[in-house]
Amino acid sequence: MAKSSLSTFPQSSPQRRPILVQRAELVRAQGTGLAHLWQMPLLLVSLGLFTLAAWLLIDPQPAPAFGRQLAIASRDIGAERYDAAVGRLNDLLAASPEPADAAQARLLVAEALDKQVRRSRRLDTPQVHRRIISEIQAAYASGIAATPITSDRLARSHEALGQIDDATANYRRAAELLEKEGKTEHALPMRRSAIDMLVAFERPVSATQALEEFLNLPGLSDDERAWALGELARLHIDAGRTADARSLLAAALALSPDDSIRGQVSYRLGYAAWKLGEPTEARKHLEQSLVQLGTGHPMEAEAHYLLGRLAQEREAFAEARESYDLVLRDHPGSRIAPRALLGRGLIMLYLGENAAAAGDLAGLA
Repeated sequence: MAKSSLSTFPQSSPQRRPILVQRAELVRAQGTGLAHLWQMPLLLVSLGLFTLAAWLLIDPQPAPAFGRQLAIASRDIGAERYDAAVGRLNDLLAASPEPADAAQARLLVAEALDKQVRRSRRLDTPQVHRRIISEIQAAYASGIAATPITSDRLARSHEALGQIDDATANYRRAAELLEKEGKTEHALPMRRSAIDMLVAFERPVSATQALEEFLNLPGLSDDERAWALGELARLHIDAGRTADARSLLAAALALSPDDSIRGQVSYRLGYAAWKLGEPTEARKHLEQSLVQLGTGHPMEAEAHYLLGRLAQEREAFAEARESYDLVLRDHPGSRIAPRALLGRGLIMLYLGENAAAAGDLAGLA
């Protein structure tokens, strides 16, 4: 019997699945894996947020808040609310900020204290100047570079404490920094401040050198040159070189018609005459200087004091006492005031006013 045609197809093995079934299962397996891929971005974002939170916890960043506080302190300084500024800055420094931030805060403290002292002489104390110096030096130690402003501020505080060498060095640094920036005209006041200090604290060698350098600077006005010649003449008078001094004073008079400059020259001519033992000539020049200088000029105190000395030497004690009184009344903080106080005390002792004399001398001591 012939075989059926169906018997010609191969029979499937019970262990082998059809190809279509295998493909369907493969697609279903792949689909299951793709369905979970949308969770990957969420996982990455979560890890990122967790890392950021941990970093902020370990290293919080107060810089923006610190910067705002510095800006507020700076605004307070501009409004002359110096106590408020210093209090805020002290709080910031107490929080142990980063060195760069602390340096900026320290410079602002120095600025606030300096401006407060210049605003009110009543607050001008050694403690304030020591703090100004320490804050600026601490800022320098943190890497802040010296500027003309910080150097000038240091110089004035060192001068107030009588630290003349440090003050001179900082005045010079301020002037040199300004000159390096091409601001020679702004450097001149710094150099004049240094010279005034050296003369006042009787440093004749350093003062002479500084004056000679000043006179060689380019762009000096006639009045500035006349002032320097007058200061140099004073040093020559003290050194006994009166002829040279008078030559310098004549040159100064020829340079400037300004009454203030001419008053200073007249005072120095009187000072030279007093040194040479010419009291009448000295008195004439000194009285003329008072008219030319006008009330309130710093050199007015020296002219009154020298007139007091001249009167005391000729035993015109009432006149001498009046001159000393004018110094102490109108220029109590001047360099010459202690000498006037001593002169008045000695006169009162001579006149038998022992209690009053003891008060003056005790105050001087």
